[in-house]
Amino acid sequence: QFYAARRKLTGEFPDGKVDMKKLSDEYDELEQAHNTTYGEFKTVRDDLHRLWKVKSCVDTAARFNERTEEQKLQNRPQTRQKKEELSR
Repeated sequence: QFYAARRKLTGEFPDGKVDMKKLSDEYDELEQAHNTTYGEFKTVRDDLHRLWKVKSCVDTAARFNERTEEQKLQNRPQTRQKKEELSR
């Protein structure tokens, strides 16, 4: 790893001296790019959280509707049977 790093550094700095201005400029560019992409990521993440909440509410409502429909279907035959028993 040492030799690989040395090859890259000598390719970047052939005279063996590190140009701190060049490194700090590149670091500033990378930091700015990171801040920009992180801002975009945060907005997408917030949208995703809102969508998860909406999906959760829709799933809850769908389950509630299914349960009420099942209860209605279960109650209907019982009421018919009770009516038939009362009419006899």
